[in-house]
Amino acid sequence: MDGEDIDGSETSRKWPAPIRLGHTIPEGDVHVSDLNPLFLQGFIFMVYQAVSVSLPTWEASLGWATRKPDVINKMKSGYPRFFIHPMITHLASLVVKKYGVESSTLLAMLFPTSDVAERCAAYISKYHQDPQLQTMHVVPKWESTLTGKWTSIHAVLFSPENFPYAKKFWQHTGEGISSRRAELCLSLITAGGMERVDGGTHQPSDNADKVRKDLEAVNGNGNLGTGEKTTSTSLDHGKEAWKEKATICQRVAHLASNESVIVSSSDVFLYPAGMKAIFDIYRALLIAFPSHKKTICYGFGYVDTFKILSTFGPQDAILYGHGTVAELDELEALLESGTTILTLFCEVPTNPLLKSPDLKRIRKLADRYDFVVVCDDTIGTSANCDLIPYVDVIVTSLTKLFSGGCNVMGGTATVNPRSKQHDAIREALDAIFVDTYFPSDAIIMERNSHNYAQRVKATNRNAQLMAELLHNHPSTEQVFYPSLSRTKQNFDQCRRPDGGYGYLLAIKFKRITDAITFHDRLDVAKGPTLGTNFTIACAYTIFAHYNELQWAAQYGVEEYLVRVSVGMEPTAMLLDVVKRALKYTEVSIDG
Repeated sequence: MDGEDIDGSETSRKWPAPIRLGHTIPEGDVHVSDLNPLFLQGFIFMVYQAVSVSLPTWEASLGWATRKPDVINKMKSGYPRFFIHPMITHLASLVVKKYGVESSTLLAMLFPTSDVAERCAAYISKYHQDPQLQTMHVVPKWESTLTGKWTSIHAVLFSPENFPYAKKFWQHTGEGISSRRAELCLSLITAGGMERVDGGTHQPSDNADKVRKDLEAVNGNGNLGTGEKTTSTSLDHGKEAWKEKATICQRVAHLASNESVIVSSSDVFLYPAGMKAIFDIYRALLIAFPSHKKTICYGFGYVDTFKILSTFGPQDAILYGHGTVAELDELEALLESGTTILTLFCEVPTNPLLKSPDLKRIRKLADRYDFVVVCDDTIGTSANCDLIPYVDVIVTSLTKLFSGGCNVMGGTATVNPRSKQHDAIREALDAIFVDTYFPSDAIIMERNSHNYAQRVKATNRNAQLMAELLHNHPSTEQVFYPSLSRTKQNFDQCRRPDGGYGYLLAIKFKRITDAITFHDRLDVAKGPTLGTNFTIACAYTIFAHYNELQWAAQYGVEEYLVRVSVGMEPTAMLLDVVKRALKYTEVSIDG
């Protein structure tokens, strides 16, 4: 940043300047913390592989939601399932140009396996027939230590009018390729190192040295997307990243365990995105228990979870979106009437209203009526919540605080070893699981997650204090946070003895103008994601439900909610930033 030192001096430790519209988050701004090694020098390097983008004002958020060109054209990045990374878009256009029909106007989506590509094609066909719909397999010409399945691309080509359907599949399932994989494939395709295969078994020649030479000619020093020079050692190391993947699974298993139940890392399935974990566990349950079809979503959770349950299942999913005792009574009555269900999905707590389900009662219902309980602990975190006594499967978006770096995607599904359905679920997951987690992504995720438990404690503390400050301010009507919620006792049921209430909160202001003012004046990063090591806020409902605002509002998810994911910044500095933003709402109150 202009005028600022980056050597850890006092100059570099002042509060970060606002990130410009459309720029990646993180971008190189100062976010100071004594706990996170990334911050020890008082800065973060710009990350082209970032998983968020700056939308610093309410107006900019509306511009994004309504696709205004003056906002969209400035987007350098975005959340990867909602915004297809420029590297992936560029690679897709090259695949169509080089290997598709000549002078084709077709578009392409890129996937890691043929099964995923076929699922995408089937999804498009379900909604709109496309005579030009086709799948294509593009592979490296040469065998080498860095190629193999990681540079094998399965493309789905379709007419432009079918882009919305292809995009929905990409967004909901989390099955698209990562930007780091696209970066490597771009290096190969630009060097003339890839070709189309139209069936049969491809047998590339052994020419690793040529691949390295051509990559260096294209990239200078080469880059696997980790920000490191791709020497032969790093290429070999990055081929599979088995060690890093095993370490991640061990970490997740350890965090899920309690004093009486030790979770094995073999019960943890690692995926390239949290939604892919949810999608695969749902697919596995449909295979394991084919006679039970109906699915329940209890509580108003993350937007794409219910989309998966309602779109990809054989029957419509039932949403109990208020997450109340009355809705549990309604569910129990439904079960008593003889209706069988496959699974109940829930979150601890929900996003964005931070409500917690009564897991003890849900567990009793599941045992009595024989259904599987799947719970997302991304916001509550495994460091705060012990879910083993209550659920059959835990799903987690590692993209969020487990990583914290806002620069890599990942997810897990953890099967509870005490679940009576353990063996059936494991067998079904094993049958469909394919490791598609790109090695460089795994390497970065493993590095980022080293001090996860410490970071959870730091964000717990900051979020609790911020929630209390906001709760006591005259401009706020309600602050949504687990410790302030009517469902606090439900969260406490599963809260570990040393656990807190998490890093996420949302605010409903008494005046719409105060919501906008606070959002715009809050001097933190603003963009679509949560669980970052630094504080990040957003106009959540506009991002997630702009085209269904009335539907979301009936469940309490109102248009002018301000969501804040609280980071690790020094507490006094962070609270001072909040107080300064609140002063602007006080002006409107006094006036």
